[in-house]
Amino acid sequence: MGPEELAAYGVPRDGRTTRTALELAHLPPDLFEAAAIGRLPLEVAAAIGSSRAPDTIQRQLAQLALRNDWTAAKAREAAEIARLAYLRPFTQNCLPGCEDLLESSDLEPLLEIRAAIRARLRSEIRDLSAAALPKRASVLAAAGNVIDAEGSRQARAKVQTSAAYFGELVNHPGPLADLVGLLAGEITTKRPASVIVSENLGLLRESIAALIG
Repeated sequence: MGPEELAAYGVPRDGRTTRTALELAHLPPDLFEAAAIGRLPLEVAAAIGSSRAPDTIQRQLAQLALRNDWTAAKAREAAEIARLAYLRPFTQNCLPGCEDLLESSDLEPLLEIRAAIRARLRSEIRDLSAAALPKRASVLAAAGNVIDAEGSRQARAKVQTSAAYFGELVNHPGPLADLVGLLAGEITTKRPASVIVSENLGLLRESIAALIG
């Protein structure tokens, strides 16, 4: 879709909106129309289009954005994840020509598992911070806990490094993204993302550490 077609939908073409217009051009027609008439916030729609993901995955992003009232920043974060999502074609008992209507993806499990990993890392940082600060360590020790303040500070530094690098590293194809994708595939109603992360925390740490070097 070129500039003239974009202008026909009311999308401005001045310098401030050039990137937005180009991102909107990657939306499937129904989402483009939704953005043009205001059903989908323009900046959120542009974030979705920036993923350049298959149409099915972009529609899933739009549904999640509207359902959860995402900001444009949150939509962009999810769009990064969408670039690594896989389609799941549905062909069983499907009439010819209906395959696209019934296909799905692993986008939502990917979002869930990544959120669980970040939450676990943040939780560890909070717990280690309590033991690393002298005043808090003395309170914990007085309550009968064995506290190694220096060891806690070192451990906290490692977890903070892992947390800082995780978001960037996991958005690139490679061992970490592959591991996260596999873990996302294990999510079920009986085994939520938080449980799977706890069970595989060692593997995740090793994978992140190997990439950091």
